[in-house]
Amino acid sequence: MARKVTRKTVRKSSVEKKKSVSARKKIVSSSAKKSALEKISPGELSALAEKKAYELFERRGYVHGNDLGDWYEAEKAVMAGLKKK
Repeated sequence: MARKVTRKTVRKSSVEKKKSVSARKKIVSSSAKKSALEKISPGELSALAEKKAYELFERRGYVHGNDLGDWYEAEKAVMAGLKKK
């Protein structure tokens, strides 16, 4: 049996299409947020973390003994900076 097409059914289908388009846009925008982090190579990430860890070492007055802590904080700061972009 064929479905009767009325103004209401036409409006509903156009609203449904708009919803699906907006849902696709959200998916694309969320994947674009990930791409800033994905664009950087592991070597580049390591180099950025190395520079930041040295800055932390400088701030502490070149006191040795917290190299792993500095590296962890540096990676965390670099990752947070990349996620914002």
